[in-house]
Amino acid sequence: MDLRKIIREEIGLEWIQEEWIEGKELRELLLQTGADTIPFKEVRGNLNLYGTAIKDLGSLQYVRGDLNLGGTAIKDLGSLQTVNGYLYLRGTPIKDLGSLQSVGGDLYIGTTPVSKKYSEREIRAMVNVQGNIYLW
Repeated sequence: MDLRKIIREEIGLEWIQEEWIEGKELRELLLQTGADTIPFKEVRGNLNLYGTAIKDLGSLQYVRGDLNLGGTAIKDLGSLQTVNGYLYLRGTPIKDLGSLQSVGGDLYIGTTPVSKKYSEREIRAMVNVQGNIYLW
């Protein structure tokens, strides 16, 4: 489902051509439209996707705050490179950290296939996590 097209045609927001969006606005749009992918490269502020239909992070590369994907159907992080705050992945079927390079806060990864696949040391070798890593 093309969220940009829905927003332009059905909701009538022309500013949607930007490459970024505020986290709170994106969450509301995802809940309103039922879209399951993100067509933006950057999210400013915190993004809580718990309870949304999200399945794919699409072209998302950068989150300037916290990112909560807990309880979603996300299987990989796609193009996501940086989360300035914490990254919460508990309760997801995520199998791979993809292109993730940096997490500015804690990484909550317990009860995921990734937490069973890698040790904390191995995760830190792949991703610069400035906070704690919770594998449980």
